[in-house]
Amino acid sequence: MFAKYNLLPGSCHFMPFSVGEGKSLHYSYTATKMYCKSDIEIYDESFVYVEVRELDKKSHEQLNSMSADNYIGPMQLFANLHGNRDSQEKLDTLLYEYRILNHNRLELNTKREEIEPISEDHIHIEAQLEFLQNQEYELLISIQIITTAFDEESDYDWKTESINPS
Repeated sequence: MFAKYNLLPGSCHFMPFSVGEGKSLHYSYTATKMYCKSDIEIYDESFVYVEVRELDKKSHEQLNSMSADNYIGPMQLFANLHGNRDSQEKLDTLLYEYRILNHNRLELNTKREEIEPISEDHIHIEAQLEFLQNQEYELLISIQIITTAFDEESDYDWKTESINPS
């Protein structure tokens, strides 16, 4: 079980923890870098990616103190480290839009089940669902572009679920 949580051999790590419904985080760090693996579930989709940020000496010392107690404080420390905040904010926005889209689709599907299949309302709902499907496709591509960039920067291999520094 230990190896499952340790994404990066030879690193210190914190046990994964949940930060709300459908999202878990796992932090690992080396002498120079800190990694955050995010696992986000939204309806029937799962998004897993790893961000990496450079560590300074003070932050590294703080992490060593935290890891002695398996303290969950790395989340705040990671947020304060220099990183690509624009990409993370864009990803957060896209994931929020994806949640809203799926919520709207569920509502439309419920309405569709309550009306006559050949009615004008049914046709209108079918058109809305088709539009949402196209919008979903675009959102998923945008999410994949950002998460792939994070994975490439951190050397995360989703096939082996590990970090393989180059």
